[in-house]
Amino acid sequence: MKVPLLLVAAIASAKLFAQKPEFDVASIHPSAPVGMSYSTHINTSEGTLRTQNTTLFDLIVFATKGQPYQVSGGPAWVKDARFDVSAKSLEEAKRPKAVTKAEKEAEDLRMRAMVRNLLADRFQLKLSEQQKELPVYALTVDKGGHKLKPSKSEGGNMNGNRSGDKGSLLGTGVEAESIAQALGGIVDKPVIDETGLEGVFDFELNYTLDTSANAGDSVAENAAASVFTAVREQLGLRLVSKKGPVPTWTVVSAEKPGEN
Repeated sequence: MKVPLLLVAAIASAKLFAQKPEFDVASIHPSAPVGMSYSTHINTSEGTLRTQNTTLFDLIVFATKGQPYQVSGGPAWVKDARFDVSAKSLEEAKRPKAVTKAEKEAEDLRMRAMVRNLLADRFQLKLSEQQKELPVYALTVDKGGHKLKPSKSEGGNMNGNRSGDKGSLLGTGVEAESIAQALGGIVDKPVIDETGLEGVFDFELNYTLDTSANAGDSVAENAAASVFTAVREQLGLRLVSKKGPVPTWTVVSAEKPGEN
């Protein structure tokens, strides 16, 4: 039986967090005041973390490798107060550059573990993690067959853009599991890969978000409807509603960081 990707990631993350990898130096400052428009950035490279205009909520989502709908709780400032973070691990900086998929995945998990330990230290963050049986979507192959293009790339790159009611998702050299995870961020529910597809693929998905919710309907449900059609017509895949185990995190307590 295939174990859901979200569960595998949660188990791997828990093992790494137990090893307590840490940054050697880190500074956290409140972000400079901005107007109504701002950009949030989380960048990692060679053992270095740099963020701009990030909330503690953003950082928790990154550290757990979850989606926003999997994190809840905490005081209001967890989602409102914004911070710039700069941190570096000397040990990570000395490691040979990750080349293979396994090396890149291990590097990513180590970085997320260091971020989680940084949040525990500087924000006094305490999280409660639980597996819950929640509504999810299964990603399956449509009866007409998939339309993904076999890829020669080994990069595994995914880019998503959204402007107004238009959205796009572009993947190069990605596995079906990665496509499922990316779709989860669009439909606002976990998506579990049940395609059975092996190998890596290139694809492009363009969709329209219907945000004019009718009475009794949520925006997310309306937005998802057009994505369902785009996934079926453009990728030859199908999103099927079901229930499955999903890791969730609740903020038990947190404090704003003191002066650096």
